[in-house]
This record gives sequence, C-alpha cells and structure tokens, in this order.
Amino acid sequence: MEKSVNQRIKVLRTYLNLTQRDFADSIDSTLTTVSRLENGGSTPQISTIKAITRVFNVNKDWLLNGNGEMLINDSNPVKKPNESSWRDTAFEAVIAERDNLREMVNQLIMRIPIAAQKSFKLPSVEWGGSMNCNTGVRA
Repeated sequence: MEKSVNQRIKVLRTYLNLTQRDFADSIDSTLTTVSRLENGGSTPQISTIKAITRVFNVNKDWLLNGNGEMLINDSNPVKKPNESSWRDTAFEAVIAERDNLREMVNQLIMRIPIAAQKSFKLPSVEWGGSMNCNTGVRA
C-alpha cells in the first residue's frame, strides 16, 4: 500500500527522533495539528508543507508524492536533537518553577500582618528547616 503525505510526515518525525510536540514547535504549529496530520484526520496546509521542507531540509516531492530521497542533502542530514537538549529544557523548567515558588512565598509573606512579621523571622532557604509560625519554635 502506498503511503500518504500524512504517513510520510510521521516517518520523517520518527526518523528525526522528535516527539510530536518538538516537531510541532519546530514548524510553528501545534501538537494537535501534528497529531491530526499523522493520524490522517486532516490534510496538511501549504504553509505546513513549506515549513516542514524548509526546517528539516526535506525533499518536497518525497513529502507530497513519495518520490526521491527523503532529505535533500542526505550527506548532510538534519541534525537530530542532542542528548543534552532534554536536560537543558528540564533545567529551565526547574528554574522557572523555583522562581514561581519564590514569588508565591513572597506573596504569602505580604499577606502576613506587619506586627506578626516583626514577632519572628522566617527561616532562610539555606537553613532548610521549618518553623511553627504560631509559636516560633523550630521543628
């Protein structure tokens, strides 16, 4: 059975070792769009075809009709994501979450009445312990 353009998009994504989300992000699309394309639920728009061929150096005739080689210059294949890319992404997510938690703590501290704030000091992050805010006794 001859493969459709939708099936070739999935073949390309799998060859590049990309998740649907990474593939979608690379072509400025959405995860839902890529999922529908791969499952045959929709036909790719011209702008999507152009983005795929440009970003991944794909032979347009192969993508549309299955003719020729997948990549335009197979001697210089599209770079696959390196192993550390997921680590970089995870690190950025952890930093963002840390900053978000700091902001939440600062917002909570601002809600404590000024008199109560002066009666005890909140422990520092370096200390790593906890304090009973009612008694000021460290746990």
